[in-house]
Amino acid sequence: SSEFSACVHTRNVPLQRRKFAAMLKYSSHSASFVEADEKALIAPFFPIYYNDVYEVNLPPGHRFPIGKYREVRISLQSKIEALSQDEQSRVDCDFRISPLATVEQLITTHDEHYVQRYLNGKMTELENRNIGFPWSLQHVNRTLSSVGGTVAAALSAWEKYCKRHELIQKKEHNRQESFEDTTHLCWSAHVAGGTHHAFKDYGEGFCIFSDIAVAANVLLQKYPAPALIQQSNNHTQKNQLSTPAIRRILIIDLDVHQGNGNAVLFQEEERVKTFSMQCKANYFSKKEQSDLDIELPVGCRDETYLS
Repeated sequence: SSEFSACVHTRNVPLQRRKFAAMLKYSSHSASFVEADEKALIAPFFPIYYNDVYEVNLPPGHRFPIGKYREVRISLQSKIEALSQDEQSRVDCDFRISPLATVEQLITTHDEHYVQRYLNGKMTELENRNIGFPWSLQHVNRTLSSVGGTVAAALSAWEKYCKRHELIQKKEHNRQESFEDTTHLCWSAHVAGGTHHAFKDYGEGFCIFSDIAVAANVLLQKYPAPALIQQSNNHTQKNQLSTPAIRRILIIDLDVHQGNGNAVLFQEEERVKTFSMQCKANYFSKKEQSDLDIELPVGCRDETYLS
């Protein structure tokens, strides 16, 4: 897409982020471009995290296609490299190595005893078989990065949005300037994760911890919506700058399997809604109840899927 931009990397080893010229907004109040901090507000924000640097040597013949993550990342970088510099400058995008999730982040969602048993190799053979991976230190780092990258992606998008929101409000409040419609667009992605079959104290279907659930809970914990304050008749907050807060999160799951772990993890959390669209004949464990489930027939085509 011509809307997508990023920094140039080599095919296998990412380079330091290359800075491209930001799009400039011409000020209607003077014959010069706006200041540097305003220039940075123009391009949509879109970092992409990846964790294929944490390699795992699975047993020969293992059926999980772990190489797909590197292949997708390389494909994305190749497509971006093929864009013109003008196209690349339209979005503030770069590739970032996924950090490792912390125990503190994991236990926002998962049982601490379960977390510690996995990290220290204390899982039973049956538990590991149910997950689908043999335990190894290599895989611990890969698992932590799968969660950590999604948490980092969620936090980076939200924190960039908050920073832009505050700056926009201050400048529009003081000088009545308007900004481009793309200024508020803050996205992020993680070329890994999606481990939606993990439950509070056990995993299945190649999922140990739910990266999306952990990211959602970290956001809710770190940026809670403030309690509503009733305004008095003699006081108004019209001129005060509002602060963004996380009030609701929607998880949209389009995997062929139901996001059963996330459905259960958020059953009693009103601030998080789960939507899962899956094949009706592809349940490998107990079907759970998302806030909204849509079942698709086997072999459905685009017309059915998009309807």
